[in-house]
Amino acid sequence: MHKNNMQKSFLKTKYARQLISDYDTIVEDVKKFNTLWDQFWAKDSSVLGDLLTCHLILEFHLTNWLAAANPGVPSLDNARLSFSQKIIFSDNVDKTIQIMVPGFRCINKVRNAFSHNLSVTLDSVNLAPLREIVWPWHKAAGKAQNEGIQLVKDFTLMASGLLYGQLKSIERYGKGDGIVAYHRWLDVAMQSDEN
Repeated sequence: MHKNNMQKSFLKTKYARQLISDYDTIVEDVKKFNTLWDQFWAKDSSVLGDLLTCHLILEFHLTNWLAAANPGVPSLDNARLSFSQKIIFSDNVDKTIQIMVPGFRCINKVRNAFSHNLSVTLDSVNLAPLREIVWPWHKAAGKAQNEGIQLVKDFTLMASGLLYGQLKSIERYGKGDGIVAYHRWLDVAMQSDEN
């Protein structure tokens, strides 16, 4: 069918007539879409990029920690667990890591808020769990008690360092048998030589 004939046939359909009838509404919809598009690109992408990077760093270290802590579990990468599922599996396993769990949940909640709502800013989300974990240590060390993306980065550094350090201890002292063996070793190692 020739192009002009196709166009004429299309213009005779109910669909085409409805589009023509709704022209003003469609133009308004396009304007609203363009406004949303512009708002998205006007966001400070450095904050969003840093937030996503922090989330990825935490997930990387949490995944590696879970693998070391649970050597009997087949590859966690193949299990395709979400970050929130990994947080659940890390909770109540080790007292030291458990301190970080509210922060993991907070970072995940913030990342999800950013991905589902274009108007979200770091100022509009609750970072209290990160403050409760980071600020006491920073205060004791005489460091700044940061807010916003710097607080997120501070928590990420603290939690990642803790996960990595404990992962190395699990490997070294758990001798390949995971966190249970590490905790057994730790119980013995914490006993006084005076007994």
